[in-house]
Amino acid sequence: MAKLWIALMFLLISFPLQESSAQEIVNITILHNAVKEGAVCLDGSPPAYYLRRRNSPNWLLFLRGGGVCYGDSKERSCLSRSTSELGSSQQMSEQISLNFGIFSISKKNNPDFWNWNHVVITYCDGGSYLGDVEKPVQVFDTETNKTRYLYYRGRKIWNYTIRNLLQKGMKHANQVLLSGCSVGATATAVYCNDFKQLLPHATVKCLMDGGLFVNLPDITGNYSLQSIFDITVREHNITLGIERNYVPTNAAYKQLFPPYILPSIKQPMFLLNSAYDTWQIRNILLYPTAEWRPCVLNSSSCHPRQLQILQGFRSSFLTNISPAFEKEKWGFFINSCFHHCQGDVSTVRVNNQTILEAIGNWMYERQKKVILVDFLSWPNNPTCVTYFEDTWL
Repeated sequence: MAKLWIALMFLLISFPLQESSAQEIVNITILHNAVKEGAVCLDGSPPAYYLRRRNSPNWLLFLRGGGVCYGDSKERSCLSRSTSELGSSQQMSEQISLNFGIFSISKKNNPDFWNWNHVVITYCDGGSYLGDVEKPVQVFDTETNKTRYLYYRGRKIWNYTIRNLLQKGMKHANQVLLSGCSVGATATAVYCNDFKQLLPHATVKCLMDGGLFVNLPDITGNYSLQSIFDITVREHNITLGIERNYVPTNAAYKQLFPPYILPSIKQPMFLLNSAYDTWQIRNILLYPTAEWRPCVLNSSSCHPRQLQILQGFRSSFLTNISPAFEKEKWGFFINSCFHHCQGDVSTVRVNNQTILEAIGNWMYERQKKVILVDFLSWPNNPTCVTYFEDTWL
């Protein structure tokens, strides 16, 4: 009898752990029927997402990031991408482990979103979910000596995916948070207003994580990011559904910069970003030069001029986004760590609030205004735990 009791107790203790572990693993959903509507990845394969259903009327959607591709006549970046998970659902993982940050299934660690329906929308179009080129693009593959066809269909992928999720039950949602990382955050901002129109009876809010790209010169004086966005907009035929007076017709690249996107957003928005955005400092401001390696790995190694350049980027970044601080029902968490997307970061604090606490307070309106801006310059916030990896050069 004693042995039976011990066995029963073991089952009672271990079952929740097994269930929790099983809930971390989320299977891919491939949208095969999307191909009929032309909603396809770069290589022509169907788009996909990862959905974890919970017994909840609330939905959290996340648009993955991964940069943009362009210039196939020269750099052939989209061709290379089309054979990876960033351009083909055939290369995507059948399962992912989803139990971190805002996707944590721990009520203790993620009290506001742990039991929501979680959706991770994969990124495979190379154009920030915004491309709209009807005719396939022909590219000659020198490795195989064959002509390949690429598809810039981000907008169709977005439309089909959202319709599919509405059919899966999202149309009955009470609360929905649309979020995204990097270029996924850009798409979040662009689609935020239209997304609300599809859910007229739900509370809809949007979150940009690491998507506040600023049009600043690099250390050589060139506007590199402006050039990247200009080519991307033209090659992917990106025409945004934002109010025309915010974007001059002779400067299409501005469509992807926050000062021209944010004013048109009518829904509540949360801006999560570092004032020292890793991707922008690394790829746009500095370029990977050996001169900067000691500085970004150890602030005590920075020369005064280097610190001045970094602090100048922070000041310009805050100036670029400052008009958004006046928006009603918007939330902000702008810290001074070397980070890009931070949805999985749990330790960083600003004014003694973590990222998840700030998002929850804003989502549930527990605070009248959530504006958390780190007035400590890098590297003076002790809660920052990661900087550049030593492999950045």
